[in-house]
Amino acid sequence: MSVQKYYPMQGTKKFATSSRPIVRSFRVDFEDGTVTGVKTLSQFAKGCQILGFQRRVNKAFTSVGSATIQCGFTVTTSGGMISSAIAVATLVADYIFGASSTYTKAPKLLATADNFDLDVGTTTIKTGQLDVHVTYIPPPDGNIPDGDNFETFDVT
Repeated sequence: MSVQKYYPMQGTKKFATSSRPIVRSFRVDFEDGTVTGVKTLSQFAKGCQILGFQRRVNKAFTSVGSATIQCGFTVTTSGGMISSAIAVATLVADYIFGASSTYTKAPKLLATADNFDLDVGTTTIKTGQLDVHVTYIPPPDGNIPDGDNFETFDVT
């Protein structure tokens, strides 16, 4: 259903081992399918800071009836960061949409691991193609300095 790619933003070839902003990209293809309900597209680890996300429609969507698409992070312990429900009729080629301002604003710190989900509501989607790009900072990879390496400030 999707192909994931990781792009480091700072130009290194370390990809997912870096604690700098990364763009995780994946394509969702609905060709010749019948999709309805919630589908998990990708999982993000506890401690990730989600800076934002956007989606771009590659191929226009069609549905049986008047389907809607909503996608993003929905875990209740961290608060949601999700798009508004977008009607399939709006999802024409090159349409771009992001998170709704009604929900948690960026950056969003994941207090628990969370999935980036796609929710097809109302009815079934038959065709369409969507590219998703999530910009985030992964949690530290274990290279956190110990107490001897911290700069100390006396605040008394």
